[in-house]
Amino acid sequence: IMQHPEKFDSFLFGGSSASAIVLQHQLNGNWYSFTPGILSLWEAENLLEEFKNKNIKIKNVLIELSDENLKNNETGNYSERCSIRPSLDLYPYPRLFSEKVFFYGKYCLIFPIFKHAFCNHDDFVNFAKNKINKIKSKNHNDSLDEPTSTDISYDEKTNEERINLSKEDILLNLPMINAPFIEERLSEIEKIKNFAQENNINIVFFMSPLYYTVYQEGDIKAYNDYKRKIAEITPFYDFSGINPITKDKNYFIDLIHFKRKCGTLMLDRMFSQNKEFAPKIDDFGVYVTTKNIDEHIKNLNDQIKQ
Repeated sequence: IMQHPEKFDSFLFGGSSASAIVLQHQLNGNWYSFTPGILSLWEAENLLEEFKNKNIKIKNVLIELSDENLKNNETGNYSERCSIRPSLDLYPYPRLFSEKVFFYGKYCLIFPIFKHAFCNHDDFVNFAKNKINKIKSKNHNDSLDEPTSTDISYDEKTNEERINLSKEDILLNLPMINAPFIEERLSEIEKIKNFAQENNINIVFFMSPLYYTVYQEGDIKAYNDYKRKIAEITPFYDFSGINPITKDKNYFIDLIHFKRKCGTLMLDRMFSQNKEFAPKIDDFGVYVTTKNIDEHIKNLNDQIKQ
């Protein structure tokens, strides 16, 4: 992006679940997706500031307000934020000189640990050769800028074991727990919103769907309290709740990762100018504002009771 500032003007920021949102060039912009395993709101804010400093025109911004970045406990300076991330590939982009020294110092000193099949040199070489051959076998006449097919199934197969977790496992591993840093996250949302307004950027915030059992077993009250606070800062699309989409496991890989066909429905809801093409499910993708947040939360609670 820095080397080709004219190539992209629209950006999606989100976690791994948002990678299932395949952005088309027709959505009034040339899109680039930032959807690593971890992407904090602080990081999105910093990247937008960096783009502005590099004179990159920003036309559209799509921000996922995931359970992960809402309960994210990162705070402090760059190195402190990096210290709680599990691996180097998930470190935030280093903007300042001191951050670059820290990041590339870590990079140069990293020692790869090979597990399982990578127990010795020969196994690793064979693994690498197989990967290279798979890449060479692909049709490279296709533009890398074009979105991948929504029909791909090899990485979108529903994981029955991970989608049928017990209540205990859901409570242990999944979101909607009380987030001690929520006020800091809310401040970051407000900064991003203000940045967009000051720079005439079309910005859309959204909450991704989770499989319905998470809402049944999780701390839905804390989750809804966050939504109320977010609505006081900015409108957003809420794809959470119990509805025909979140109850259909064919739209999900596991409890927290939805498939591309679900991502397509979300885009239709957020960007379609013609309601004929929007999802026919009225309660999938509610546009939440201060005017309807109370009614929306009541509907979410009623879904749980039913």
